[in-house]
Amino acid sequence: DYIAANSIQVGFGVANATVHANRLQGNDWDGAGSWSATAILIYYAGDVEITNNEIGGGGPAPLDEQTDIGIYAEGSGFINVMGNYVGRHDEDESGRPCESRGCDPDGVGIYFYENDGMSKAVSNRFSGNWLELQVGADLAKANRVVPMP
Repeated sequence: DYIAANSIQVGFGVANATVHANRLQGNDWDGAGSWSATAILIYYAGDVEITNNEIGGGGPAPLDEQTDIGIYAEGSGFINVMGNYVGRHDEDESGRPCESRGCDPDGVGIYFYENDGMSKAVSNRFSGNWLELQVGADLAKANRVVPMP
């Protein structure tokens, strides 16, 4: 069995929650298999507001601190992701490009999958080599992602 390095998790029946003003870095899964680590994981929860958090900021990260997924929400209610900084650095602490050193060259900034409510991601700032905003294959669940201009 494996346990990924998630920083904050809201899930398994929690009615409602707010994740506000946290600073998170280094959520990287280096173990076997195709697992990932997440800075903020929302998993089968109620309505959740995620605001004004800083994920992966603060300068070049050590090789083992490239956050895999910034914010992931699955099977939950209304998810409001607003005003967060979601950063990922293209180089390690020595200034070498990440992909030349064997770390993940791309991560996922925000990912929604099968949420019941009208989830949204607005006014978030991104930097670095993210695959940025993604919405899961089940678009009938009315998820909405609006990138900042």
